[in-house]
Amino acid sequence: IELRTLAGGAVERSFPREREISTALAFGSDGRWLAHAEVSLALRDTLLVVWDLQDGSELLRADVGATVSSMAFAPDGTLLAYARSKDVALVDTGTWSERSILRGHTAGVHGVAFTPDGRRLVSSAGDGRLRVWDPADGT
Repeated sequence: IELRTLAGGAVERSFPREREISTALAFGSDGRWLAHAEVSLALRDTLLVVWDLQDGSELLRADVGATVSSMAFAPDGTLLAYARSKDVALVDTGTWSERSILRGHTAGVHGVAFTPDGRRLVSSAGDGRLRVWDPADGT
C-alpha cells in the first residue's frame, strides 16, 4: 500500500501487504490512522491492520476470520467499526481492543457508516435491511 502526494505522485509512505486481496480501507477522521483489511484465499483468513500515518507504526494487527467488507472510524476517533460476515465489530481505539459485536443481520453486512455526530452507526446487509445502532451500548 502506498500513500502518494497529490502533486506529483511521490510516495510519502508505504505499508506492507501480506494477503492477496485488499477488501476495505478507512482513514481516521483526523487523517492520522489508516485501517486496512486484506484476505488470503489460500489461508482463508482476514488480517486487519491499523497504522499511525505520522510515524508508520502498527497500532493493531488482528486475524478477524471472516472477510471485512467495510469499515469506518467514528468522527471523534474513539471507535473503529468493521463489517465481518453478518456482524459489525467495534474496536476501542484507546486500547485497540474489540469492545463489542453488533448482531442482528441475517446476511452478510456490506457497509458501515457513522452519523456525522457519531451518536449512531448504520449498517447495511444482504438481507435488505439497514440497522441503526447506538455504538455506546450496542443496541
